[in-house]
Amino acid sequence: MALALDPQILIADEPTTALDVTTQAQILKLIKEMQAEHGTGVLFITHDFGVVADIADRVAVMQQGLVVEMGTAEDVLNAPKHPYTQALIASVPSLKPRLPRDQSAEPVLQIEGLTKVFRSGGGFLGLGGSERTVRAATDVTLELRRGETLGIVGESGSGKSTVARCIVRLVDADQGKILLKGTDLRPMGRAEMRPYRSSIQMMFQDPFASLNPRTRVGKTIAQGPLLQGVPKDQAEARARELLSIVGLDERAFDRYPHEFSGGQRQRIGIARALALDPDVLVADEPVSALDVSIQAQILGLLDEIRERMRLSVIFITHDLRVAAQVCDRLAVMRYGEIVETGPTAEVFRDPQASYTKDLLAAVPGQAWQEA
Repeated sequence: MALALDPQILIADEPTTALDVTTQAQILKLIKEMQAEHGTGVLFITHDFGVVADIADRVAVMQQGLVVEMGTAEDVLNAPKHPYTQALIASVPSLKPRLPRDQSAEPVLQIEGLTKVFRSGGGFLGLGGSERTVRAATDVTLELRRGETLGIVGESGSGKSTVARCIVRLVDADQGKILLKGTDLRPMGRAEMRPYRSSIQMMFQDPFASLNPRTRVGKTIAQGPLLQGVPKDQAEARARELLSIVGLDERAFDRYPHEFSGGQRQRIGIARALALDPDVLVADEPVSALDVSIQAQILGLLDEIRERMRLSVIFITHDLRVAAQVCDRLAVMRYGEIVETGPTAEVFRDPQASYTKDLLAAVPGQAWQEA
């Protein structure tokens, strides 16, 4: 770690942003211990107010390159004066789950016994050497109902994203069934899958990496329908409509991805995923890289679209605050296995697995929000 050099000042730039809550808690504890041992001043840059509440003595709030408010952590977090600070704090999702929505009993997607093992090593051309085996998913069984949002939560490396990629067939599972309205997608080849790809679409964590920087936004959104045989005029008209639905100006159609902010690019990602009118949307950490105000906008947009289009959503996240506000039911994963499932409110109120209890206990800033 940088403190091995015994510095007087440590600058930590979003060091816990992409981490799950337990790893995040470990890193924060380590920084505090090293700070106390070395007497180091820490400049901690973050968009996570829970982390701010747990680690900061003083807080400076920046907007468009200017410091708009500065004070003790207690004053800024509990009595913010600037409208921008007030808006940011109001956007922090609560750890208290929202009221449950009416549920459909109709299953859209059923995952039965899904297993995926990754193997690596074995020496040159697989001759000699030891082979490393990682069981990324083991006998995963889930059910997604019409119009609901099912959250999959867990630490980094728990298998969440592997399950997501197996569901959309970006990765081939080794065993199990992926039943879309009763049809098993797992054994299908590329040609057989083509008619079903429009029914399951994916939204990625990093929208910039998943968007072709050389392709205009309108063409990117229209590309899926065009590949499915939709006439060009119709596909482009749908792309313009979707840009409007996700809150982007019509001029976005002819612009390139680098011309947009992170939140805007995520809106483009939503539009692209919706272009084929899917039954299921798989969202893999879609807001983890966004600040709380933009995060709140994207989550609100997703919920509005889910309701409007009767979408069924698999929502993968390591942020339990987000899960509390978005998900109807939760599946908790650890080491590739599901350790607990249930309605979100019940899992938060009375977690059964010790691992789930540890995850909930590790969420930063609980004392601040509960005060």
